[in-house]
Amino acid sequence: MRKKLWLAPVTVILALVLAVTTSVTAQDELGIKSIATSPTSAKEGETVTVTVQIENSGSTAGTYSLVLKVEDEVKATEEVEVDPESVKTWTHELTEYETGDYIIDVNGASSFFTVTKSFWSV
Repeated sequence: MRKKLWLAPVTVILALVLAVTTSVTAQDELGIKSIATSPTSAKEGETVTVTVQIENSGSTAGTYSLVLKVEDEVKATEEVEVDPESVKTWTHELTEYETGDYIIDVNGASSFFTVTKSFWSV
């Protein structure tokens, strides 16, 4: 009887490890597949579109929380539902930026765009 008592703590530890591994795997099934900006060079006053593809490689639907930042300033947040084993496209439009280069970050994935002076601006 005493020899089998060591099995109880080992079984509990094994169950906890499996539970944590399953949880981490489920989170890893949702992620950003790609990010792009269009156009990458815009004139002042033009709209720049950010396009993000979210991939769900799992067998169940999931929700992915997006945080869009431009130069480390949060510009948009959204919860995106993604069906199992599919890719969903999310877009957001940016306007009213002054001349300069801008880095976009969405949950660690990055892209960029440049704003140049309009021909008509003085």
